[in-house]
Amino acid sequence: MPRVRLRLALAALLALGTLGFVACGGGDDSGSAASSASGDSSGSSAPVASSAGSSTGGASSGSSEAVPVEAWAGEVCGAVSTWLDSINTSDTKLNEDVQGLTDLNQIRDVLVQFLNDSVSVTDDMIKGVQSAGAPDVDNGKQLSADLVAALKPVKDTFQKAADDAKSLPINDQTAFSQAATKLGQSITDSQTEFSGAFDALQKKYDDPAINKAFETVPACAQLGK
Repeated sequence: MPRVRLRLALAALLALGTLGFVACGGGDDSGSAASSASGDSSGSSAPVASSAGSSTGGASSGSSEAVPVEAWAGEVCGAVSTWLDSINTSDTKLNEDVQGLTDLNQIRDVLVQFLNDSVSVTDDMIKGVQSAGAPDVDNGKQLSADLVAALKPVKDTFQKAADDAKSLPINDQTAFSQAATKLGQSITDSQTEFSGAFDALQKKYDDPAINKAFETVPACAQLGK
């Protein structure tokens, strides 16, 4: 699962660029951190609810039966792709919303909303991956369970950031900037955990059929670009 693993690891960095931007109080129009991480500058987003099943050609979501590898990979990559598009769009909107804002209370509210939205779309992504079922390979059910387990800390990180952002100090610009930067750093530091989990998954499930599917299924190949 090399490409999807890499993309997921990159996507978890999205909030850092946003937090760094907000910490400076706005005024940086250099572009979206999410867009640079995903390679997609279009800003378009499909509804999260349609993330699973749109590019698979018939995987049966939620089925206890094994799903053809290509269909399963398409479901997983479709969920991840929609998630990235959604966060890209939210990130772009956040950068637009804070332009010109000087009220730290307003900036904090916008940031908290972005992080709460990130929690929501990450939860939808995890549900999409879970509903893709288990691929028709040895230990497919365990692979599916381990993948979902590896993704949950991403949601937990966004949730903790959202909770912490609610307490950002709004009476002092310097204190706000320092606290926001620290919050962003905590997200960056979580990369060690994410990367380790996905590295372990790739080593544990180094299956030729799975690797081929993530290389050739259109929804997955697009994620690697």
